[in-house]
Amino acid sequence: MVRTRREFITTAMATGASAYAQAATDGKTPQKTRPHQESVAGGVKIDWVKKIYSDEQWNGWPDLAYWKDVYYICFANGASHGSRDHRIMLTTSRDLERWSPPREVLGPPGNHLESFFLATPENLFIHASCQDGKRTYTNSIRSLDGQTWEGRKQAHDDGFIFWGQSEYRGKFYVAAHVDAKSTDYLLASAAGETWEQISLISDNHVTETALCFLDSGELMSISRRAPRDFAILCLAKPPYTRWHSLKTNAVVEGPALEKIADRIVVSGRCSELVAHESIARWYQESRRTGVFFYEDGKLERQCLLPSGGDTGYPGILPMGKNSALIVYYSEHQANDHPTPRYKHCGSIYLASVTVT
Repeated sequence: MVRTRREFITTAMATGASAYAQAATDGKTPQKTRPHQESVAGGVKIDWVKKIYSDEQWNGWPDLAYWKDVYYICFANGASHGSRDHRIMLTTSRDLERWSPPREVLGPPGNHLESFFLATPENLFIHASCQDGKRTYTNSIRSLDGQTWEGRKQAHDDGFIFWGQSEYRGKFYVAAHVDAKSTDYLLASAAGETWEQISLISDNHVTETALCFLDSGELMSISRRAPRDFAILCLAKPPYTRWHSLKTNAVVEGPALEKIADRIVVSGRCSELVAHESIARWYQESRRTGVFFYEDGKLERQCLLPSGGDTGYPGILPMGKNSALIVYYSEHQANDHPTPRYKHCGSIYLASVTVT
């Protein structure tokens, strides 16, 4: 899930890093929280982690953008992970410390699930998958100022669920999966308004797919594979019509993909275990949100973010040469709640990491 552009104010990270904290849910100054992290290979350092939002509902599938000097986080909110009442919420911040109370930007009709930002010079788009009766498609809204959202419409054909979104040389690209066929397609757009199908990325039982352009101009993708199996990585040279694929060595669900400090960084829901043991014991062990380096066909896990249970689906936002923000959701803190109904209430978290 390649995020929005890299034109960031460098002082923003210094401002955000001043609080290794758990954010209050009403936009007040965050409170300090105990670090709960695991360094595996040491290539990614967790600088701080904040809880951005939590309530007595389930919150998940977030994304992150920086556009016109403002940080944006969108996410789904509903009664539970599997309920059919999800709506898309939006919260904003100028300093990574104080976040606005979340407000609904996409709701009924339809059950809205994963949502993603796409930033152009003129518009900030939110694309969100939608289940409406027997139909599944992607809804789109846009804003000229980040405050007023309008133009709700279906982004592409029925069945196409937008996922990883990126920009390269003034053109916008999206990976869209079609669940009915377990396939992923590459779509392109000149302005983020209308989309044309460029190529088939993979039909190897893939679903959620993230994109990343390399310095060479090659386009890389990484896909969740179902039934649960190791993630699939694909590469294509311009004009991105022919793809070469290989199976990696790790299970990664809801992946995000970025290039940071000359490293290819992957994040997503993973297992604390490794290799085939992670597949066989997926539900017997606590699932986590992990950060990996990709190199030579292998994913090497570098750290586990504070997380557990129902978690993952991160968004990565590069910050300077070797830092990034990662937004994700997790229910690990809710697991200790004395009321069973709230044990599976996911919360939205934001982490700052440094790639070494």
